[in-house]
Amino acid sequence: MLLTRMFHKLHAILEKAFHRRKEELRLSVSDAEVVLFKNDTEVWRFRWDLVARIVTCKRDLFSMDLICLDFFMDSQQLNYSTHEEMQGFQDLSEQIRRLFPSIGEGWWSEVAFPAFATNQKILYDKLES
Repeated sequence: MLLTRMFHKLHAILEKAFHRRKEELRLSVSDAEVVLFKNDTEVWRFRWDLVARIVTCKRDLFSMDLICLDFFMDSQQLNYSTHEEMQGFQDLSEQIRRLFPSIGEGWWSEVAFPAFATNQKILYDKLES
């Protein structure tokens, strides 16, 4: 009986350790702002009119690449990082093309290829616009 309880306790601990709930990252994109939610809790938000710079790059995750967009603000030393695995990233990609027309239509391909290269590129810089 004691051994059975110990086994169940150990099983519960291992289950918790190895089967953690996957974090759900979701972007909410509007004409005014972008909000990141992690498991339905707001993590950060920024307004489009404060964006000073948008940078894209590709991060090598060994077996795959992850395309990222980083947003730098006018009055803050903060940047807001996003990536293609976040829900709403496609909406974000489409919105930056609408709001920042200087961003070329082919930016995605330019960062995506060749594979496993960083391909960092400044998509928008307020000082150079």
